[in-house]
Amino acid sequence: MAAKIQYGVIPYICGKGAKRGSKIILVTSKTNGYWIFPKGNPVKNKTSIQSAKQEAYEEAGLTGSITGPNNYSFSIHDKGGTYTIVLFPMKVKNVLEEWPEMSERNRTVTSVGEALQLIRYSELQYCLKQWHQDNYCS
Repeated sequence: MAAKIQYGVIPYICGKGAKRGSKIILVTSKTNGYWIFPKGNPVKNKTSIQSAKQEAYEEAGLTGSITGPNNYSFSIHDKGGTYTIVLFPMKVKNVLEEWPEMSERNRTVTSVGEALQLIRYSELQYCLKQWHQDNYCS
């Protein structure tokens, strides 16, 4: 079976004080309620970045710009096969009050430290730590 791919974003807001002031936005998974980054399957006729930004809008009500040269990826294995997840850093411009999946998900804006506590998946924690080291808010 071929590996499947999903695209998503690490949505962030830069505050004062460089990294100490950065905020991360998380949403809950529809399947288990765990805190995750917005992500999903590729959207037909859209690039990986366009697909990731669409997921940010649909799942979390976010718009913004993909920033920097880096993306963060990992592979997971489950009964459905192997999935590669690619996350792009997205500097959030708008946090909408209404969005397509607002009745299916919760959203939170939090510090990097608190986000690391909320996220249960070690792969997502690792990606967030790598993003934090890359210091997009300097």
